[in-house]
Amino acid sequence: MRMQAELQMLFQDIDGLVLLTPGIDNGLTKKLAIHAKYLTQLNQQARLLLTDQFPNQVV
Repeated sequence: MRMQAELQMLFQDIDGLVLLTPGIDNGLTKKLAIHAKYLTQLNQQARLLLTDQFPNQVV
């Protein structure tokens, strides 16, 4: 559920790109970097959970 919520927030921030002027890009870049880092962490956690549940499968 956290992954879905994070993706929704990411898409909202991306939708905001259309309205931004070039001078505001720095703040958006930071937001996107935070989203990317958090999604990577969630992905790693999911892989660990799947590896524990299905030890003989390639994840």
